[in-house]
Amino acid sequence: MPPVTPPPLHVLVVEDDEDVATLLGAYLRRLDCTVTLASSGERAVEAARTTPPDVAIVDIVLPGIDGWEVIAQLRDSRDGTCKMVSMSVADFDEAEHPNVCLRLPKPFTWADVKRVVAPLLNSCAG
Repeated sequence: MPPVTPPPLHVLVVEDDEDVATLLGAYLRRLDCTVTLASSGERAVEAARTTPPDVAIVDIVLPGIDGWEVIAQLRDSRDGTCKMVSMSVADFDEAEHPNVCLRLPKPFTWADVKRVVAPLLNSCAG
C-alpha cells in the first residue's frame, strides 16, 4: 500500500498591503501550502470561519482590528490549534505575546520565509 500524502497545509495571510500579501502567498505556495489572503482583521476572522487555517501569518498593523486582536480571535476560535506567526516591521517584546509561535520580520525575503515558516509548517504536518 503506497504511503498516504497528507493534504497541503492551509495558511491564512493577513496583510493590508496587496503587494506584500501577494509575494508572501507566492512564497508559501512554493512550500506547497494552500493560501488564503485577507486584507483586514475582520476579513481574516471571517475567512477563518469559512476555511480554518493550520497556520496564520498576521501583520500586526492592520486597518480595523489590529493583528494582536486577530491572533486572539483566531486562537479562541480554533482552541489554540492554529499556529500563529506575527509579521511586523517593528520589534516587540515576545514575552508579552505568548500566543505567537514565530515572528516574521518585514521586509522579508524568500530565505526569511523558509527560515521562519518552513520548520513550523513541517511541525504542523507531523
